[in-house]
Amino acid sequence: AWKQAILCRSASSVFLGLPLLTSVLTSKEVDELDNLIKCRPAYQPLLSRFLDYERCIFGAVETGYDMHDIRQLLRIRVNAPQTIGEKPQVIADSDVRDNWNPAQYGRLCSLLTVYRLLDTLAFVAGISGRAACMNRSTSSSPLASLPGSDCLLDWTATVLRLQDVVQDSSAVRNRTAITYSVSRRLMAFLRINAKSAVQCRFMLNLTIAAMHIAYLKETHFPLHSLPDLPDRITIDMIECAVNSDEKAFLIDLQEVMCSISGCRQRVAGGGLSLASFRGPLQVALALSPIYLLSTKLLGNKVWNKRVLIEVSSLLGNDKPDALLNVEKIIWNVLFMLADGQLDPREVLLRLNHDIPWADIRCNAELPWLRSWFYNSECIV
Repeated sequence: AWKQAILCRSASSVFLGLPLLTSVLTSKEVDELDNLIKCRPAYQPLLSRFLDYERCIFGAVETGYDMHDIRQLLRIRVNAPQTIGEKPQVIADSDVRDNWNPAQYGRLCSLLTVYRLLDTLAFVAGISGRAACMNRSTSSSPLASLPGSDCLLDWTATVLRLQDVVQDSSAVRNRTAITYSVSRRLMAFLRINAKSAVQCRFMLNLTIAAMHIAYLKETHFPLHSLPDLPDRITIDMIECAVNSDEKAFLIDLQEVMCSISGCRQRVAGGGLSLASFRGPLQVALALSPIYLLSTKLLGNKVWNKRVLIEVSSLLGNDKPDALLNVEKIIWNVLFMLADGQLDPREVLLRLNHDIPWADIRCNAELPWLRSWFYNSECIV
């Protein structure tokens, strides 16, 4: 079955364009997904649900869901079996439309997110071989159009900023001496709390991404459905929750969204779209977890999923080892958060402890390395 799945995936030019880091989804020698689950058993329910959904896409399972759009988005076609016992044939299909709407691209992005998540789990666990090298494209990249993408102009500076703002939280409560001038006392307050504000955005971005992973891992999704956060959250959805835990989760999620969302996240009928809330994990998997160290709150931004998919493909997977080492550290901390092994309030201290700061400073001296995400003409 796993060999058949690999064969079907390889028919999709979109899947082949994914800059995967490992061979966990493509190896024809051994079932590396099985090895991954032996290493990370908590992700077994997610993998089972996702493979079930994937079999529906490839026509191996009959379902009441319409798979036509997602197949076209993947640029594949499924030919029905002609005889009893014959398997459906999945073939490449280049003659497909390109004018998909944001919701359809969002669905494709959700599908690719699970592929990338499984790949990243294997990368962090070190249980899979390296994927075939995909060099970055020489074509102009629309990376700069994504919200907060300036954090990748110089990724070493973004990481070093983390060390600059990590401080003892008790410092926020310290008062400046009353003998100081008013302007100095106010400036001291701003100095301390400016760092706290940046810390808060770091923690929110990291925690939103980790919560997304935990939700994918823990939720019992309906049969034949794509595992992801719901498209939107409404009062009716909360009232129809299958159990008290899910209801409490949805209520908390609604409150968080109401706190951070802008007018673009609100939909007809008073509900809230979760497309933006999916953004932090999706951009971390598609581009880099360093993106989560943006000083911007990423969970309320409007993400062009088509552009995100395009940029990811253009960048390729041939990242420098120095960059991959830092990304692996951040992913390890994110998975610790998602697995309940780390308190969100400790996440910055843990990163501060784990990141090799001397190496980052050395990397910052190499222009080609620190500006890897951008072409040279884009560097300011």
